[in-house]
Amino acid sequence: MTKLEAEIGLPPAKSRAMTRTVTGSGVRDTGATLLFVVFKWLPQMAAVVGIGILCGLGYLSLVRGNMFQANAKLYVRVGVDQTPSPLLGSDRNVTFLAQTRGAVQSEMDLLRNEVLVSRLIADLNLGAPEARPEPTGLYDRLKRLGSDLYQGARDGADAILVMVGLKTPQSRSAAVSQVFAQSLILDNAPGSDVISVSLRWPGEAQAVQLLDRFLQIYTNFRSAVFEGGGEIDFLHTKRNVAKAAVEAVEAEMAVFEREHDTRNAASRAPLLEADLVEAQRALERQTLELDFARRRFDRLSRVLSRTANQREPVGLGTFPPNSPALSMAPSMVALLGERERLLVNNSVSAPEVREIEAKLGALTVVLLRQLEAEVQDLAHVETTARERVEKVVTALREFQDAATGWKSLERRRELAEARYRDAEKRLGEARDIAALRNARLSNVVVVQPAAAEGTPIGLRKLSMLGIITLCSSVLACGWALVREVFDGRLYRGEEAAAELGLPLASEVPEHDRLLQVWSQCDPAAAAARVALDRLVVTVSERLRGERKAVLAVAAAEAEEGASTMALALAHGMARRGRKAVRLISGSTSQALLHHARALRVRLDPLPTSPDLPAGLSLTAVGDHLVVGTWEDAEAAGAFLRGDFASCPGLQGDAGLVILDLPPLLSDAEAPLCASRADATLLVVRAGRHAAARHIAALEALRWLGVEPIGIVLNRVRRFVPARLEQV
Repeated sequence: MTKLEAEIGLPPAKSRAMTRTVTGSGVRDTGATLLFVVFKWLPQMAAVVGIGILCGLGYLSLVRGNMFQANAKLYVRVGVDQTPSPLLGSDRNVTFLAQTRGAVQSEMDLLRNEVLVSRLIADLNLGAPEARPEPTGLYDRLKRLGSDLYQGARDGADAILVMVGLKTPQSRSAAVSQVFAQSLILDNAPGSDVISVSLRWPGEAQAVQLLDRFLQIYTNFRSAVFEGGGEIDFLHTKRNVAKAAVEAVEAEMAVFEREHDTRNAASRAPLLEADLVEAQRALERQTLELDFARRRFDRLSRVLSRTANQREPVGLGTFPPNSPALSMAPSMVALLGERERLLVNNSVSAPEVREIEAKLGALTVVLLRQLEAEVQDLAHVETTARERVEKVVTALREFQDAATGWKSLERRRELAEARYRDAEKRLGEARDIAALRNARLSNVVVVQPAAAEGTPIGLRKLSMLGIITLCSSVLACGWALVREVFDGRLYRGEEAAAELGLPLASEVPEHDRLLQVWSQCDPAAAAARVALDRLVVTVSERLRGERKAVLAVAAAEAEEGASTMALALAHGMARRGRKAVRLISGSTSQALLHHARALRVRLDPLPTSPDLPAGLSLTAVGDHLVVGTWEDAEAAGAFLRGDFASCPGLQGDAGLVILDLPPLLSDAEAPLCASRADATLLVVRAGRHAAARHIAALEALRWLGVEPIGIVLNRVRRFVPARLEQV
């Protein structure tokens, strides 16, 4: 039967809001809470700071370069007559350039003109990809790799911003122009006619070069404006057009060379001509051999067409050495000799003579066929030689046509280069003339040429590293704050009591061998022993007045330490009260017996009894403790569903029966079994699960009318060192 607090003499449980208010006002201390939060998330905060420092070191050593500042000064002569030469009608209106103090501000506005920056980028080709030397050492390779990765990350981020519409896409020239405009610093002291021009740029020599060239473009531009003409602009445009024409012709030549293979044209022409001569000679030779073979074939045909009495010997001396007719020469000579011998004593119509002539005819026919095959082979060879000649002639003709086109492109390139050189020369002359006019007419004088300071500007690397460390620390604190806000787990007893609305029975610190604390003497074991003794005393006080009580020990989830707490509580109650205690498992798990071996006491199996439920095995642990485990899952489930009063032999002579229940949220029969016990103790593992899980388990118990007598916060970690916590 479930007994509430009023029945066992306990005060009614306060509401969660009231408990939280009391706890927050009386228990929590702001400094201690902040200290606890810092030490709880200290490993992650250290990781965040470490990652920030490593990223900062990588950026400072591999990506960030030194910035140098080049300085120059301009003097604006106010109130000086500037009389231009009357070359153009529009120039006659210009008589004075600077008559008021506003001239200095006008010059500063003119220095910020985007046209000047665009001309500077075009003249120095800053919009093209930067040509970097190949790294030689390991550090240079790492620096190149880090710079490439950083630039790739920036390009990726810019691409994402452009994709979502938060940034306007820019070309490389526009980006360099924007960076130059931001790096150009103009300053003028009040009442002074001197303008200080500074440029911050990576690389000392490049900063001086850029600033010096920018001032030249500025003075030339100002002179052109003052003279009223646009000669420099016209020649600059003409030079750019000529340069574009040269680049177009070179691109066309590259395409033509790739398509027609005109490389090494001077050496290819003699080779093709030599191939043509050789092919023509081979054709003449094959044609001559074919003609000789045809003549031999015609002659042998005429021989066969004669009558038998008019046959003459075939002239074998006219055949070439490799002719198949020579292999028949001995046979033919022998037959001709035999024929002449027979004609001396016989007539032409004699049988012996006719037989010899028949053999000669057959041999001549075979020779004729072989000569015919030889003529066909020579004709095929002659056709192949003729095709080779035609192929070489075609290749030579195509090469000559390609060479003609290549020479035409070379002439076009020479003309375009000549136009470019002429435009460059005229532009230089115009700039020189403008510089002379500026020296004679302009009221702005460069009194200090561009020069670098020699030492890098900006924050030093150590200062940057300190700032990075500070920012990483702030980020780590923010990370800890966010984790603390969204972390719903329970770490301290006050928090657990406030969240669950239950009194705290004990707060057991984390210890590797919790069941051996009664036999250990180290300080950590002493703290755990005191916590377990406090738990035993608290439970004994809550169960006062019950002669034989049933206490259910439950947890919301598995691995909360409920079995360990139940065994420790049973062993402590047996030691303290010197009375028999029985600990019954709520499942077939043998974890109780496994943990009982850590008590270093004797384990003796007890004989079965008819009064005990079927499938229950009892084991004596020491003198006053008996542990019961189930061998059958169905018997364990029937025990959880049944009533304890129906099994009087379950309690025996024990004054206290402790039930180790399965997890409340995973086993639906566990809350039902807890409702039949006299009291229930809830075990919570510190930092394991969110408070919502334990609240759900508590709601399941309260739905059945069960109000736990308290909670045990198990495996509590002391994040803050003891001395600091005392302070």
